[in-house]
Amino acid sequence: MKRELDTIACNILSSGGNEKSNLSIMDKIADYNRTEQNFGNYTSIPSLFEKQVKNRQQYTAVEDENSELTYAELDRKVNLLTSWLIKNGLKREAAVGVCCESSVELVVAILAILKAGGVYLPLDPHYPKERLKYILNDSKPAILLTQKSLVSSFEAMGIALHCFLDKEATIWQSSASKEPFKLSVAAESLAYIIYTSGSSGKPKGTMLTHQGLVNLALSQGKVFAIQPEQRVLQFASINFDASVSEIFMTLVAGATLCMASKVSMEAGRALQTTLRQRQINAVTLAPVVLPLLNSQSLPQLDTLIVAGEACSQEIASLWGRDRKLFNAYGPTEATVCASTQLCDPEEEIAPPIGKPIDNMRLYILDNDFSPVPLGSSGELYIAGAGLARGYLNRTDLTAEKFLPDPFSEKVGERMYKTGDLARYLDDGRVEFLGRIDDQVKIRGFRIELGDIESQLRKLAGVNDALVLAVSDSEIGQSNEKILVAYLTIQEGRELQVASFSKIKKTLKPLLPDYMIPNEWVLLERFPVTPNGKIDRKALPKPARDETLSVYSAPTDEVEKTLCMIWSEVLKREQVGVHDN
Repeated sequence: MKRELDTIACNILSSGGNEKSNLSIMDKIADYNRTEQNFGNYTSIPSLFEKQVKNRQQYTAVEDENSELTYAELDRKVNLLTSWLIKNGLKREAAVGVCCESSVELVVAILAILKAGGVYLPLDPHYPKERLKYILNDSKPAILLTQKSLVSSFEAMGIALHCFLDKEATIWQSSASKEPFKLSVAAESLAYIIYTSGSSGKPKGTMLTHQGLVNLALSQGKVFAIQPEQRVLQFASINFDASVSEIFMTLVAGATLCMASKVSMEAGRALQTTLRQRQINAVTLAPVVLPLLNSQSLPQLDTLIVAGEACSQEIASLWGRDRKLFNAYGPTEATVCASTQLCDPEEEIAPPIGKPIDNMRLYILDNDFSPVPLGSSGELYIAGAGLARGYLNRTDLTAEKFLPDPFSEKVGERMYKTGDLARYLDDGRVEFLGRIDDQVKIRGFRIELGDIESQLRKLAGVNDALVLAVSDSEIGQSNEKILVAYLTIQEGRELQVASFSKIKKTLKPLLPDYMIPNEWVLLERFPVTPNGKIDRKALPKPARDETLSVYSAPTDEVEKTLCMIWSEVLKREQVGVHDN
């Protein structure tokens, strides 16, 4: 980067003007990206895990609501499953699907796949079957590791070899070699493939390496000061890349990873109880979850990481006073996290996304790929050790998003085009300003609106569909974003408002719950601008009275009280007992 900035600086000097000021800006930008850090000879997650096995043998590595494993016990189980995978023909960089509830078995499976040189492919059992089917067809895993109760979901999907992690686990435990398994895994080897929403209507698989995973785990462990005595909650879905951070950041630090059931982590009282009863010291949550929790009743929670969407000043002020509160930023393509910011509860602005973590670089560029001046907005690009190899089976999209890095002297270095708008503050921190395109984040989940629109267009009677993410305050509620679907109907067809509940049921097997629109609007045609493009600003706001399902009145005092509370909270005149 220094070479490119020197060239730009020389051009500025030769052209006159405010040379000292401009040259200072270039030097500052170069300084912001001097993040080089040597993490020694550790090239893979298995090598880092083995270090903790030696140092923390009798300490708890992972626990769920029914069992726990020390580092030594976890290592023994990992070795057995690793040996079984190799014995059954697992090749290097072959994908292995893992569909498992949050449990110690899930962690055993992930570590064994990585140790065997395979590629971990997460499959959340709570995801729609059609979405899981697409992921399996696209990635073609060699083996599926799952639980006996879940295998029926995959019987018709053509995976030749299943292995049960819970019941009948004796099959792999007894047939595998008891000897410690050693296999060198290169830094550039693939570690996992994770699928995110895609603009084509189908999710896309991002391929991440051990190098990025090692850099993430060690960098975050250092920044967040994760200590061996701490207890870290594994909160995120395994199909959400925050889970990758939670699992490996914890284990390579020698801390205890706490797994919990989906029910016990539901936002609100259940999560509050879990955090308190399990004595959780560190957790990563989306900002939207925090208003449902009581900050003062969690004294043992000393490290809170917010990620997935923008963090407000109000959250920083409330949650940053009695603990360390970090705002973390990063797309899947940069191995979860690219920058962090320790939040100051006294600062009067929303927390920036901070500065790059170790061995990562952030560039804010204009349309000509030139750095913008401090304080000016531009597109954010990410470079460094955490960059993904690219998208599985999508060479065109890989070439579009992963570009040659013009600021690096290393041959072959690339930078990722995020589509995010950002600017540098005077002190070098980066401020996130929003999305350039129509990709959005809601409740921490990254969503391509085109993915939803593609499914809506397939519905009987629907001519065209448009989905927007709007602030709920625009239609009378909070400042959280919700999804609004605008539909036009085919000529001669009708779609009654009461049918929206049926649409939701139709979408449920096809899309995760967070991608199903909250509000619906029927239009004869979309408004257009003079040049023929859809005029989004002219789209009507949803009339909430018209989007309710058929009204069912409360029948007793409890139902009346609940309906009244929801009516006040949602600012609706009428709420029925069957409304979602």
